[in-house]
Amino acid sequence: MTRRITVTDIQQLKERILDLAARAEIPARHVYEVNKSAQTRKFNAYVSGFGPSQRIVLWDTMLEGMEEDEILFVMGHEMGHYRLGHIWKGIGLYSAMSFLFFFLVAQMAGWAVARFGPHWGFTDLGDVARCGAWQRRHHIRLPGQGSGALRGG
Repeated sequence: MTRRITVTDIQQLKERILDLAARAEIPARHVYEVNKSAQTRKFNAYVSGFGPSQRIVLWDTMLEGMEEDEILFVMGHEMGHYRLGHIWKGIGLYSAMSFLFFFLVAQMAGWAVARFGPHWGFTDLGDVARCGAWQRRHHIRLPGQGSGALRGG
């Protein structure tokens, strides 16, 4: 059975976490506890921020459900993500993937307009006005829709 960590224990735990951060060369000044127990029973912690906004955060569920050594182990793991630059690597990877995705969508859209554009009534993706004309031409007007409904008839 896990014992409840007291306020004195929390202060000592925060000091140990800051010592662990210093050994990992993470210049954090504070450890914050967030109240997530009203929303979930899951455990979580993270290290984030830059410069004066840098912070180490642990959820209150960790204090309620884990021993101090277990919390320090999890915090060490989270600090490892920070030290190894996983956030920056993730941003770079997802940026490259987004660029590739939008590039491929543009290529497919260009192919579709070249193939079906004459049927649709325009031949260039940049012809926004004609794209709107295509929408108006193919829009199905239902009774009671549009400006007639606003005028009461």
